[in-house]
Amino acid sequence: VIASEGVEIKFKTEGFDVVGQVQLSQKPIADVSIFVDGKLATQTDQGGNYKIKALKSGQHNFEAKKEHY
Repeated sequence: VIASEGVEIKFKTEGFDVVGQVQLSQKPIADVSIFVDGKLATQTDQGGNYKIKALKSGQHNFEAKKEHY
């Protein structure tokens, strides 16, 4: 709750977005599967970038997997 000059604003955080990039030897890696707590969350794009939406706060295990890597 934020209050200022008689105005009250209420908000609730539902989760966080996590963004990142998978690299090997400073080169981005495409089509990498990103797992959060053992479940597939997303895959990297051609630039090695990924985004995980609405991740709940707390401790999580992240894993990146791609065949032949």
